Amino acid sequence: MVRRHILVFTGIVLCGLVFSAEVSGQQEWHRANKLILGLHPNGSIGGATGIFESWPGLLYPCLDPPWCANSNLNPWYHDYLHNGGIWLGGVVNAESIVIASSSRCSYGNNGSGFWLKEFITVHPFPDAELFYAEYADSTTGVEVQQKSYAFYYPESYKEFIIFDLKIANLGSYTFEDLYLGVEFNGIAYSCPVYDCNREMSGVRILPNGPSGDTAYIGWVADNDGNPVGGYFNEDSPTSVVGVKILYPRAGDCQTSFNWYSFGDYLLDVYPKWGPTLQSNFNKFGYMTDSSLGWATTCREKYYLMSNGEIDYDQYLSHLDHTAEGWLPPADSALKFAQGSNSAFLLSCGPVVNLYPNDTLRFSYAVLGGMDFHKYPGAYDSTSPFWVFYDFSTLLTNALTAQQLYDSLFNPSADVGEEPLALPKQFRLLQNYPNPFNATTTIRYHLSKSSNVTLEIFNLKGQLVRVLLNNTTQPAGEHQRVWDGKNSAGVKVSSGVYLYRFKTGEFSQVRKMILLK
Repeated sequence: MVRRHILVFTGIVLCGLVFSAEVSGQQEWHRANKLILGLHPNGSIGGATGIFESWPGLLYPCLDPPWCANSNLNPWYHDYLHNGGIWLGGVVNAESIVIASSSRCSYGNNGSGFWLKEFITVHPFPDAELFYAEYADSTTGVEVQQKSYAFYYPESYKEFIIFDLKIANLGSYTFEDLYLGVEFNGIAYSCPVYDCNREMSGVRILPNGPSGDTAYIGWVADNDGNPVGGYFNEDSPTSVVGVKILYPRAGDCQTSFNWYSFGDYLLDVYPKWGPTLQSNFNKFGYMTDSSLGWATTCREKYYLMSNGEIDYDQYLSHLDHTAEGWLPPADSALKFAQGSNSAFLLSCGPVVNLYPNDTLRFSYAVLGGMDFHKYPGAYDSTSPFWVFYDFSTLLTNALTAQQLYDSLFNPSADVGEEPLALPKQFRLLQNYPNPFNATTTIRYHLSKSSNVTLEIFNLKGQLVRVLLNNTTQPAGEHQRVWDGKNSAGVKVSSGVYLYRFKTGEFSQVRKMILLK
């Protein structure tokens, strides 16, 4: 097969005949730059899936592409990813659904998860490496067309891989309140035998990103870089890797970051755990296995995607965060803070209702950052919070990846395709958060330009507040925030309230709960 591709980079034009070759195996690796990343035909990334094990998952930093056969990248010490992949979560017929490439939760908890549709195909460019894959969930009919790009040139592009996905609903189900996310499941090896499973997870928050919104980068790294005799050597995993969602923008949806650990099965066995806000625990409680944070059912996975938490970093686990609204530290909190076998989920939503025959776009980057550990003697296992971790390279690479994505794949410039499908009907969605104690967001869909009225009532039917009064708005997704005040600007009391959405031809009412 011969295809002609033209890509316009920032100051670079790639043009030429590209030969598409089908890969016969079940796994391929990006090898173009400093990250060697495993790809599977079901959308999983890393070295392991639910079906088989193979490694490496994510070797970094590769200073001698494409194979990194030199001594500065020992795969037993520099493999930063066990497995990961995308999560797509929504509500279908009042039931939570999560379709994932790294797990098997789907409709009715019995779905296949994403699975192979076509083998991975390779499209080599002079300055980039493109892999194409298609995978689908047979239960719901959701299909994903995935392109992933690793760049040879310039130097500033060599420390990330961009994933650009087109998600199509080819089934008969409507997914309401859709969330999109990426799971990243811990370090695969990155250790000598005596010091395995000592990884750290956390999140970096960047205000005023390249598109003017806040950027969130989930990260994972070894806890101390494994110094030998007080020094780092070529086998020391001194880098950090992470994930940034490139599209949708963080300003267009609510970001959640949850990390969770299933303990250390080589050294000390202790319960599964993850940071949890007291308010979320009051609403959701424990997971089905009586743990916190480690989700197995669709309901639990959707809760993680939509809970709005931005967890504190793992190395701070032994500190008391109850004043900020978190549950008290776990009994094994210091062990978690010293590093454990853990994973994180970075998600964004709700982005849209995904109706049959609709498509949407989802993009993210896998990132690297060198010199995360700079001082071999800086880590104190009795006081992990004193350690100095250098995030500067990771954050620079995250911003560069976002800027490159915006220049290459700007969704507004995509010919013939809207990144988020326009609604096909009027609809009022459940407010979030609910219950709430300060402010809440009310969302609704307009299938065409309409005059909109949005009102708040108490249970006696008395009008409390008018948020919109016959206001003309275009077709699409909209939202308004209610601050819990009446029309006189006075805070109303706790209780159940009704919000009514009206257009010239449609009216719907929902309940919400204000708690103080």
